[in-house]
Amino acid sequence: MNRKNKSIINPAFLTAALLVLTAAFFTVCSDDPMKKALTDKPWPLVPPIGGTPGTSGCTGPAVWTEDAGNPIIHGGGTSGTDRAYYPFVLYAGGTYHIWYGDGANTRHATSTHPDFNDAAFPAPTVTGLVPVSGPYHPRVLYRTGGWTIGGTSYAGPFLMYYTNGAIWTDPPRVAHSADGQAWTDIGACTGINNYGGNTTVYNLAVIYEGGTSWKGYSDNGLGLIQYYTSANGIDWTGQAIDVVGPPYQAWESAGWKTIAPFIMKYGSIYVLFYSAGTTSNDGAFGYATSADGLTFTKSASNPVFSISDGVAWRDVRTYTTSIVTDGTTWYLYFTGRTNTPSTSYSVGLARKCGGPL
Repeated sequence: MNRKNKSIINPAFLTAALLVLTAAFFTVCSDDPMKKALTDKPWPLVPPIGGTPGTSGCTGPAVWTEDAGNPIIHGGGTSGTDRAYYPFVLYAGGTYHIWYGDGANTRHATSTHPDFNDAAFPAPTVTGLVPVSGPYHPRVLYRTGGWTIGGTSYAGPFLMYYTNGAIWTDPPRVAHSADGQAWTDIGACTGINNYGGNTTVYNLAVIYEGGTSWKGYSDNGLGLIQYYTSANGIDWTGQAIDVVGPPYQAWESAGWKTIAPFIMKYGSIYVLFYSAGTTSNDGAFGYATSADGLTFTKSASNPVFSISDGVAWRDVRTYTTSIVTDGTTWYLYFTGRTNTPSTSYSVGLARKCGGPL
């Protein structure tokens, strides 16, 4: 009897093939660079996203533009209560976190909105830092897998470097947290206060690049931003005393020099925002870029904002920056002060498309 050949698909083979294709699909999705930029990588280390981070879908201005509702945190003049300055912001897991100082404490708020319009201020003070009164100028990193500091592993994605606002000669300290609000102190950094001939440290801005590669930038209280490296995140070695010093630009001053570093990495470029001015070191802020984290070139378009911009809420001080991206838009947070009609320290927001530069 003659039979026609028929191709019969084995149901078991079909099921296996579908499982393989499904696994491959989710593997590709999990390797999405934007997802890694916002979750897996330690912020503020930002890898390239299709060549230029934070551009796809952004329809706003291509230059830093102030939020119409500024200041987003309306501060006051009472230290330890309603002042709001030295902000630091992270975006992680769909939530914006802001830490800021009130003159004596570090406070923390969260929101799903970059302008924190649903948060209540003054925000709650954080807990667990050392000393209880005076932990200040926080710089926070985020890494989903936790941290290894000084050879010891610590759970929780948040890592904070902070200083003692009551005794600026105390070394910066490190702490870890599961939620950004309740902290556990790890210990004091070494090698920071005994470098460059000055023992004062106002803040330590840190970037972690993986493995044993850490870079730190400190404000030494004398107008010098110093550069350090570390292999373990707590023991540091000084590499340069003044990374954004002379030659000074027209908006800067050799007398006042530079303060308040914020460091991030944009693709392969190190970006250092800092504050300066002609009649004070808190009158404006700009940025410099570097290929190696040591030798910086100041932007010709500096300053980004200054007290000369004619903005009332920040006509006395405009300084101290922090930058995040949600993968589309870039957000810059900064401090402003006015003395009219009364003294108030507040936090403002600016937006930009096309990257932070």
